[in-house]
Amino acid sequence: MMAWKVYRRRVWMVFSALIVIVMIVLCSACQKKTTPSVTHPTSLTQSHVDILTPESSNDIDPNAPLNTWDNVTHSIVEQMQSQGFSKNNISRSMSSNLSEQVKKLKKIVSNVSTYTEKNSHILLFSPALDEDSPRSAAIRHRYGDLVTSTATIADNSDDDNTDIPDTLVEQLRKAQKAGITVVLMGQKIPNFAENYYVSFSTAQSIARIQTENLVKKLQLNKATAQNPQAIEMLLPMNVGKEFNEHAFAASWKILKPYFVTGVAYSPSGLLDAHTTAQDWRNVAVSDDSESSISDALQARLSSSQNTNAHIDGIIAFNDYAAHHVIRALKNMGYTGSSATINPDITLESIVKTLAGDADVNKQRVPMPTSPEDEETDITGRDKSSATKKTSLTWPIITSFGVYINDVPHIITGKLWTSSMEDRADISESVALLCAQIAQGRTGARLERSIPNVRSTTLTTALFAVSADNLKKTLIDTSYITPADAGL
Repeated sequence: MMAWKVYRRRVWMVFSALIVIVMIVLCSACQKKTTPSVTHPTSLTQSHVDILTPESSNDIDPNAPLNTWDNVTHSIVEQMQSQGFSKNNISRSMSSNLSEQVKKLKKIVSNVSTYTEKNSHILLFSPALDEDSPRSAAIRHRYGDLVTSTATIADNSDDDNTDIPDTLVEQLRKAQKAGITVVLMGQKIPNFAENYYVSFSTAQSIARIQTENLVKKLQLNKATAQNPQAIEMLLPMNVGKEFNEHAFAASWKILKPYFVTGVAYSPSGLLDAHTTAQDWRNVAVSDDSESSISDALQARLSSSQNTNAHIDGIIAFNDYAAHHVIRALKNMGYTGSSATINPDITLESIVKTLAGDADVNKQRVPMPTSPEDEETDITGRDKSSATKKTSLTWPIITSFGVYINDVPHIITGKLWTSSMEDRADISESVALLCAQIAQGRTGARLERSIPNVRSTTLTTALFAVSADNLKKTLIDTSYITPADAGL
């Protein structure tokens, strides 16, 4: 009997031990299931990325475009780390000229040739253009670091270093032979075939986004020849002939059909149905100083009765010019804001319409008139153009750059929209492109992974900022603080 009790006790102890073991195993399995570890492909953690760009301009200047090389490349590095690239394998460097960039490139190429293990290596490169060139400096200072300049590296060698462009091309080719994938950003390089190209803003894209938003806000597709819309353009010459030619051609391609049908006109007569893309000088201004902009507007909007003409829209092209446009219009007696012009047409509604999410079928808001012009004719038709021109109501003004100093003008509606490169889109897209390259994906397989890649070109987005989306686009994204906006 005693033996049976001892045996039963031992069986129970073994059984209890087995239960404990099973519970430990199950708990361990549960823990692993609820806290999965995130792993990245070995090809990403071992890949090297070098980012060589020009020096960042105007980082602390509130009267300059918001995007700079410093904040954009910083954002790219952050996105690369989230993709799985090792922080220790990412380098970021800025140079004031091509000579410095060539020296850094030589060092990169010499180092990669000594690697014992050939891991993937990517170079993100944008050439430094000569800041001593008035044209290059003006384009960069007015439109930002990322804009594609009409100058080339061939225009940017001083007398003592005329061979620098050729040396740069030679080093880039050596980099490719060493196994480095070369991704050019913002600027092409003559006589060099890059592996990939990242397109930022151009004169054409800057003009298009402004003109399209102006057309939609003014509802030119609903305007009539009996109620035409008055539009002017200002092209400051300090950014150079070629940049202005491209900007005007892109803008005029959108506007010309409305001038041909008579639903749009320019009070100055500088634009009409017979204007061509080659007539860009008609709307050019010597520079974008306050006096030049003010004199140009006074000349264009003055009438024979010593009064100012009615104006519905002005394309200023950049915030610097727009700032002086706003000041000149105030001095000339124009009042109100863009909020009074087709108030149902907001930037958000335009975006939804373009995406097919909404239909903007609104009636035009009646043109404001002075008390003595209240009556209509016996047919009930619109007021005469002479009556409309007596009303100095505020026009739609569009520009580019999103200068912090001019954000308050967006909030008050004096500036309908300013535009800029989408920094978040750029950093995500560039990091994803590098991740695909590091994993050996090319061609159609890479294109399927990144929707905005066609062939070997990655196109990044621009977006417009107005009073109705400023919080969402600038403050919620931490591009600026409420204090920057004057809130």
